[in-house]
Amino acid sequence: MSLLSDADIQTLAEHLPLLQGIDLSYCGRGLTETAIGELSRFAQLRILILDSCSDVITDSALVRLQGLAAQLEVLSLADLPLITDDGVLKAFTGCNRLGTLCLSGSVQVSSRAVVRLLVQNGYLTTLSIARLPLTDRCLVNFADALASAGATLHHLAMSFS
Repeated sequence: MSLLSDADIQTLAEHLPLLQGIDLSYCGRGLTETAIGELSRFAQLRILILDSCSDVITDSALVRLQGLAAQLEVLSLADLPLITDDGVLKAFTGCNRLGTLCLSGSVQVSSRAVVRLLVQNGYLTTLSIARLPLTDRCLVNFADALASAGATLHHLAMSFS
């Protein structure tokens, strides 16, 4: 089995510039931050899934994705133990079209970052925050943030399984 490389992502960006969705789950081993930066070349990317790319997705890798923030509709960053509030907020503060956000299992992301993203985005309909350290106060903050953003959340995943 071969791994995806930075060159593979560059080739995709060159030959499929109108790609609207990419799922790189579990592909972190052969990639570096250079490949993550190449994702910004997809001018119409709406769906970005980077679940379990724990070897490559750090806060600095997320910041390389800032150029995509305004166009993303689905963003999944599940099971990324190296990302924090700082990286998520720097990279995705401008995600005002985001309908689906998954941060499940990315245990260094706190409710503070999730609430800030909720306040800025009235389109969010699906939020997955499973396996994150949540408190009763967090849930109140989520509800308040959703109400202030005018969002109508349709699906909320908070399981610990």
